[in-house]
Amino acid sequence: MTNAVSGGLAGARATAWLDRATELIRGIDRTFRFPTTLVLWALTAGPARTDPVLHLKQVGDDPWSAALLAMSDGFLAQFGGSVEEAYAAFTRGLDGFRATGDRWGAANCLDSLAQLADWRGDGERSLALLDEALRLAGELGALEDTADLLVRRGAVRVHGGDLDAACGDFERAIGFARRAGAPDKVAGARLGLGDVARHRGDPAGARRMYEAALEGLETERFIAAAVRAGAYAGLGWVAVAEGDAARARELYRESLNGSLHHPVFMHRAEALAGLAAVALLEGDAETAAMLVGASDAVRGTEIQGDRDIADIAVRARAELGDDGYEAARARGAALPADTFLTTVL
Repeated sequence: MTNAVSGGLAGARATAWLDRATELIRGIDRTFRFPTTLVLWALTAGPARTDPVLHLKQVGDDPWSAALLAMSDGFLAQFGGSVEEAYAAFTRGLDGFRATGDRWGAANCLDSLAQLADWRGDGERSLALLDEALRLAGELGALEDTADLLVRRGAVRVHGGDLDAACGDFERAIGFARRAGAPDKVAGARLGLGDVARHRGDPAGARRMYEAALEGLETERFIAAAVRAGAYAGLGWVAVAEGDAARARELYRESLNGSLHHPVFMHRAEALAGLAAVALLEGDAETAAMLVGASDAVRGTEIQGDRDIADIAVRARAELGDDGYEAARARGAALPADTFLTTVL
């Protein structure tokens, strides 16, 4: 089932298989003979179909299992917007995987720690962590993981303004993903190429890449939901650049429709930021500032170096003043995101 879904099986048949697998997994209340089953399940089904309390019974008490639980805790904390807790958990996981000699687990923890470092504005450390992770994945011949890591490195380079290097990473990721037979990873790299084109001032090229990403998502694997949400958000940014507020809002609605049902917090936060840009288009700087605050609250932190949010902040501050902007941003961060969304969609 995991191979079929990873390879592109979609629709009612895939959903039925996932539902049956969920039922079977939840019926096991003992330690798994093969604990890597939990890894395969998590990668296929995602957090929406996993039960952290039950999985505590299913995973062993050996050092490798302890490292796996720490990595899982890191993802759950990150999905919940608890960045510092996530950093500590991923660090524990990394230490545990290194101690047991598991290069795959170490590479995955390094990937997540690199993302958090990037959010903090430490691009140099983020790239160093990703270089180490890529080395480990390369030693294992792990094609999918290499594709993921190259996409992550490309995103870090976009934040750092090195668009040529980012483009190279995304294009290499497509090659690895195709060799692995992972269409959702190909789509994720195309999403990155859309971001590169958009930041180069090429909205037509960005649109082509975002639409190509959506075309490559005929799979029910949970990561596809994240890429789909990101592609719609990217198309929303293109509509904003073209001054089409109505179309942008429609696209961000599509992005949020996917992310509200999956813990793809990153793209949910991006959609909120995009709606802030829509508010500015419509002359509502206060709502824009509030949406920036809501976006940061979903992530659990303000992302340093995000060009889109930085531009929104500059323009909203010019309208509201520094004190007015910060006050509105704080109000947005304090509101429940679901409640806030009903007022802006």
